[in-house]
Amino acid sequence: MFLARLSLMAAALAAAPSALAADHYGRLTVDVKVDGTGYAQRNKDYTKSVISQSMHLAYTVMRSGDGDDRNFLDHAGTSAAMQKQMAASQARAPSQAKQQEVMMQAQKAMAACNNNIACMQNIAVKLGQQTAAWSAPMPDTSADEGRYLNYIQTEPAVCKAEFTARINDSTEGAYADVAGMRPFTTKTTADFKAGEMEKASVCIGGVSIDKRTGKIMAQITVPSVKGRFVSTDAGHVTSDSANSQMDLNADALKWAFAQINGGARSGSQRTTLKLPTPSSITGKGEQTLNVEVRWNFDGK
Repeated sequence: MFLARLSLMAAALAAAPSALAADHYGRLTVDVKVDGTGYAQRNKDYTKSVISQSMHLAYTVMRSGDGDDRNFLDHAGTSAAMQKQMAASQARAPSQAKQQEVMMQAQKAMAACNNNIACMQNIAVKLGQQTAAWSAPMPDTSADEGRYLNYIQTEPAVCKAEFTARINDSTEGAYADVAGMRPFTTKTTADFKAGEMEKASVCIGGVSIDKRTGKIMAQITVPSVKGRFVSTDAGHVTSDSANSQMDLNADALKWAFAQINGGARSGSQRTTLKLPTPSSITGKGEQTLNVEVRWNFDGK
């Protein structure tokens, strides 16, 4: 008995280094820069805006093993496959009336067993085989075995999240009043560095690599930013908050992350977005945003 236990301990110790060696880490770094202008007008009312924003984000993720047969971050693909599976199963299954009939027959057969366990087990097995045939077979993913390297979130000490953001946005304009045109301004500024709470949200991210194509998919969480917001109306300060919560431009981030997803492990892209101005009391207009994104994933 002692020798047997010793052999088991030796086997466990021998396996320990290889188990640790199976863990791999990767670090994603993303930088986004946005600058642009906007204009909105209705009759004599108007608003001019200037946008200047940037962010830096980085986090470490981990994976175990040599790969999986599916991309854990491809939620749209997974949902489409599930819907296809459900549709195929519904096509194979008998009508609801027939299903109820089969269940009632099974219940009657169970009752006729008079609590005989072997009899009840036999009926349960046959019922399981019958109802299993109603479901379409799962798709064959053997050709994709080991294709995807799925990196998942890890503990904060290993994640070592980074997030900084700068914002310097402003608007000026005027709107008609009984006394004439009334000027107004807003100023939004931030030089933000993430605290522990924001870092924890960044660490929620994940990364998946398609070994066949070399393309990357990333789940990126951008925390809110805290900064100063000042507004004036007719030269009078109407709001001055030094600790306002604000978000980076959603349209710019959407475009930036779309370049990363489906892109190479590292790269850079830039574009100019023409968008309707956000809801404004001074009417409708257009925003022009120059967006640049740079990213790099360093991992095996």
